[in-house]
Amino acid sequence: DSLTTIQTSDHPILVEILEVAKDLTIRLGLEKNGAKIITNMGIFQDTPHLHVHLLSGEKYNTFI
Repeated sequence: DSLTTIQTSDHPILVEILEVAKDLTIRLGLEKNGAKIITNMGIFQDTPHLHVHLLSGEKYNTFI
């Protein structure tokens, strides 16, 4: 459902998710200016499921 429910057996799907994010970053030319990968958990999800967001641009340049 989210990162809080990850098990060791989930490692292959996590690697696949990160590989897709990496490929998109390269295909979109985001590696030069940077990008962030984030995921939502708990109250920040209407429907619990594991997913990531790939963010880039000046708007997302601030670290929390």
